[in-house]
Amino acid sequence: MQVSPQAYAASNTFQTRDALNVIHRVKDKYPDRTFNIILDIGCGTGKVTDILKDTFPTAKIVAIDIDPNMIEYCTHHSRHAHLNNPISHHHHPIFGRVTPPPVHAMEYILADFSRPWDDLPAALHAFEGQIDLIFTSLVFNWIPEVGNACGNIAHLLSPGGDIFANVATMLPTYGVAFSDPTVPAEIGETFNGIPLTFKYRFGSEEAQKEKWREELEAHGVGRVDIESLVTRWEIPQPEIEHNLVAICTSWYLKYLTAGCLDEKEEEEREKVKADMYEAVKAAHSIPREEIEEDVEDEVLDGDEGVERKVFILPRYVINATKI
Repeated sequence: MQVSPQAYAASNTFQTRDALNVIHRVKDKYPDRTFNIILDIGCGTGKVTDILKDTFPTAKIVAIDIDPNMIEYCTHHSRHAHLNNPISHHHHPIFGRVTPPPVHAMEYILADFSRPWDDLPAALHAFEGQIDLIFTSLVFNWIPEVGNACGNIAHLLSPGGDIFANVATMLPTYGVAFSDPTVPAEIGETFNGIPLTFKYRFGSEEAQKEKWREELEAHGVGRVDIESLVTRWEIPQPEIEHNLVAICTSWYLKYLTAGCLDEKEEEEREKVKADMYEAVKAAHSIPREEIEEDVEDEVLDGDEGVERKVFILPRYVINATKI
């Protein structure tokens, strides 16, 4: 259920707001710190990458994504991407006259951050030990391979460098056994009558947070602070809700073993995807009164009188420092 860059760019207002929340956390912790190089993991369309550049104008921004279409989109549509060219000024239709930063202030790299360090591209290896700030929002929930990600974080951060990560909480969408990390991953689960097998089981939210803490500390990234949050999005347009649910569905499908769906008949494959879509939609539509944590309301402007869909996103923000 891959969403095109154009569709994502048209419907990522809520994701951008959550990312801004994390950027504010960086500024609150380091109001006067200068970051020389910032890494944005999972840059998508580059909208938040541009905001990082606005917030930290003297920093070089390195942005990576697993999707070549997103990297291509960033290269041509990101507000700051063109500023790599040695021109004196640029007139943006919205932002007007823009004075460019130094040449090559932005760099976009195609990379799968879930892979082990040795499998990452040389372009990213070139920044080993040089990244002062790693920023990522709603990306690590795509990465079941937590150990690989934490190893890569440790390789890239400079001594004293920080990571700020906004991570969506994975919910027990497949069933209780899927969310129990004590059950061996190779033991399958029957989802609506169709047997499935998994690479990983993520456990409760506390287990998910503890996994990140353990792996970061094991790789020499310490002073780990993790805060749980819940965002309540009110959505006026059905197509935005569809895109959000489709994206979240892709998170859960990443936990299946490679080829798990490919080996099934097309009818079964499509049934799993359709049923998972509905399960994810239901899981993220929890009534507000059932949520114990403080809820951050985010409302997208729309026509008055339009019935709004409510989308609940439990999440947690990780901050840690390379020791």
